[in-house]
Amino acid sequence: MNDAIKGRTSVREARVRDDAIDWLRGLVMTLMVLDHARDFWGGFRVKPLDLATTTPVLFATRCVTHFRISYPLVPWIGVMALGYAFGRTVALPAECRRAQCLTLGITMTAGFIVLRALNWYGDPVPWAPQRSLVLTVLSFLNCEKYPPSLDYLLMTLGPLTLFAFAPALSARVRVLTVFGKTALLFYVLHLFLLRYTSLPVALARFGASALAPFPKGTGASPELPLAVTYGAWLATLIALYPVCRWYARVKATRKYAWTSYL
Repeated sequence: MNDAIKGRTSVREARVRDDAIDWLRGLVMTLMVLDHARDFWGGFRVKPLDLATTTPVLFATRCVTHFRISYPLVPWIGVMALGYAFGRTVALPAECRRAQCLTLGITMTAGFIVLRALNWYGDPVPWAPQRSLVLTVLSFLNCEKYPPSLDYLLMTLGPLTLFAFAPALSARVRVLTVFGKTALLFYVLHLFLLRYTSLPVALARFGASALAPFPKGTGASPELPLAVTYGAWLATLIALYPVCRWYARVKATRKYAWTSYL
């Protein structure tokens, strides 16, 4: 009898969500919203990673969203497999996990710096000195994402492992944990919110021509300054937080089969 009770208890404990994973998922999702806010509100006319035309702030806005894993699917299968293997590390006791993640994060981040500095392997486009120190640093960080290069993977997965799992992050910024617990709902709602708030502004500025795809039109973007992108980003997060917090409570208190998918 006691063994059965202990068995059920251990199963329940095993099913407890790991806040560190939700925190990391929430971080990635909020960075994704920033990238989408730039598309919906800033438009496509200026290429943020083109060092000849970009600005440091615009480059950073796009570069930081490199932590968002996206298409194409096939090159990411290896990373997905690593994620499954990494699950054994995540399941370790907190202290052991912190130690391993700290080592992995530092190793991958240092590996990126060394490999990128050598400039002969790791990315199809070598970095090059630019007309200023800032642009040279941006060139150093401008690694290929589609498909992801080795430098890109080290540059993104290293810091994520270091900062997401090494310290006890889950209790510091609870808003990210809430978004991570409701990732699919958050994803769907933010697209509708950004699209149907930016579209009327685009129509007011450019008329029906705004609906034409770029470059004939603006792709339904009002093409406003970067400051508006950041304002739209913050407004979207603020607007969606109460909804996601409510739904996170629903998922935690009402065990419907369909809630696990949203």
